[in-house]
Amino acid sequence: MQAAQAFSLPHVNEQWREIENETVHRLRSLLHQGELKADYFDTYGRHSVPREFWATTQADRVLESGMYWPFGQPSRVLEWQQNYRLLFLRETELQKLLTERPAEKRRLPRSKIPELVAALRELGGNRQAQYGALCELPQFREFEITRADFREAARHLPRKGGRKSRRESRR
Repeated sequence: MQAAQAFSLPHVNEQWREIENETVHRLRSLLHQGELKADYFDTYGRHSVPREFWATTQADRVLESGMYWPFGQPSRVLEWQQNYRLLFLRETELQKLLTERPAEKRRLPRSKIPELVAALRELGGNRQAQYGALCELPQFREFEITRADFREAARHLPRKGGRKSRRESRR
């Protein structure tokens, strides 16, 4: 009883609607990209909903209602029962998408570059090993460190003198 009252509060309803909208948007995007397929059944068997359908306004409220109208929404009430098809998503595809997708990391803020430089000074080895080790450090795990960020931090490191000249190597 208390849970029902808590979930009926206006600000909770608004938060649920936001979550619903984000989820529907993400699912429609996956369906449109072809990473996920939606099916419906009729007397002739299973049919897939065309992926182009999900980018149209006709797809609005289809996921929420679970009803797909292959020939468009009917104008008469009597046609409703005959023409709509229940929409199905393949659980295995959905499960695969949900488990494979890692959480998106935030971009590394510019204010973290000095910390990146300090961490690079402490790490030894070649640049490839340093890059891998940097991404695994606890203070940087939540961020996406791009190669450009890494190069910028590496520019601030002291360099060795470079190649020896031929004259110096003969001595």
